[in-house]
Amino acid sequence: MRAISGEHVRIKKAAELYHAGYADKVLLTTALAPGIAVKDAESYGISRDALLTENKANSIYECSIFKRYKH
Repeated sequence: MRAISGEHVRIKKAAELYHAGYADKVLLTTALAPGIAVKDAESYGISRDALLTENKANSIYECSIFKRYKH
Protein backbone atom coordinates (compact mmCIF):
# COMPACT_ATOMS: atom_id res chain seq x y z
CA MET A 1 0.00 0.00 0.00
CA ARG A 2 1.25 3.51 -0.74
CA ALA A 3 0.59 6.55 1.41
CA ILE A 4 1.65 9.96 0.23
CA SER A 5 3.37 11.75 3.05
CA GLY A 6 2.52 15.24 4.10
CA GLU A 7 -1.17 14.85 4.68
CA HIS A 8 -2.20 13.26 7.96
CA VAL A 9 -5.52 12.13 6.51
CA ARG A 10 -3.70 9.92 3.98
CA ILE A 11 -1.44 8.36 6.58
CA LYS A 12 -4.42 7.86 8.88
CA LYS A 13 -6.33 6.06 6.10
CA ALA A 14 -3.29 3.93 5.29
CA ALA A 15 -3.11 2.98 8.97
CA GLU A 16 -6.78 2.01 8.99
CA LEU A 17 -6.28 -0.22 5.96
CA TYR A 18 -3.07 -1.68 7.41
CA HIS A 19 -4.80 -2.55 10.69
CA ALA A 20 -7.74 -4.05 8.77
CA GLY A 21 -5.31 -6.46 7.11
CA TYR A 22 -5.32 -5.04 3.58
CA ALA A 23 -1.53 -4.76 3.53
CA ASP A 24 1.41 -5.94 5.56
CA LYS A 25 3.66 -3.06 4.43
CA VAL A 26 3.06 0.67 3.93
CA LEU A 27 5.19 2.64 1.48
CA LEU A 28 5.66 6.30 2.43
CA THR A 29 6.88 8.86 -0.02
CA THR A 30 8.97 11.16 2.12
CA ALA A 31 10.72 13.47 -0.34
CA LEU A 32 9.38 16.63 1.29
CA ALA A 33 9.67 15.75 4.96
CA PRO A 34 11.71 12.64 5.73
CA GLY A 35 11.21 11.40 9.26
CA ILE A 36 7.94 13.21 9.84
CA ALA A 37 5.93 10.68 7.83
CA VAL A 38 7.52 7.79 9.73
CA LYS A 39 6.68 9.38 13.08
CA ASP A 40 3.12 10.07 11.90
CA ALA A 41 2.66 6.48 10.74
CA GLU A 42 4.02 5.12 14.00
CA SER A 43 1.66 7.39 15.92
CA TYR A 44 -1.21 5.57 14.15
CA GLY A 45 0.18 2.20 15.26
CA ILE A 46 2.02 1.10 12.13
CA SER A 47 5.19 -0.67 13.24
CA ARG A 48 8.57 0.53 11.99
CA ASP A 49 9.12 -2.93 10.47
CA ALA A 50 6.02 -2.48 8.29
CA LEU A 51 7.15 0.89 6.91
CA LEU A 52 8.98 1.36 3.64
CA THR A 53 10.22 4.80 2.66
CA GLU A 54 11.33 6.33 -0.63
CA ASN A 55 13.12 9.67 -0.86
CA LYS A 56 14.14 10.14 -4.54
CA ALA A 57 10.91 10.12 -6.53
CA ASN A 58 9.17 13.12 -8.02
CA SER A 59 5.95 11.19 -8.63
CA ILE A 60 4.00 8.17 -7.40
CA TYR A 61 5.06 6.27 -10.53
CA GLU A 62 8.75 6.93 -9.85
CA CYS A 63 8.28 6.01 -6.21
CA SER A 64 6.90 2.61 -7.17
CA ILE A 65 9.67 1.98 -9.69
CA PHE A 66 12.48 3.06 -7.33
CA LYS A 67 11.15 0.99 -4.43
CA ARG A 68 10.43 -2.06 -6.59
CA TYR A 69 13.99 -2.26 -7.92
CA LYS A 70 15.80 -1.15 -4.78
CA HIS A 71 17.68 -4.02 -3.17
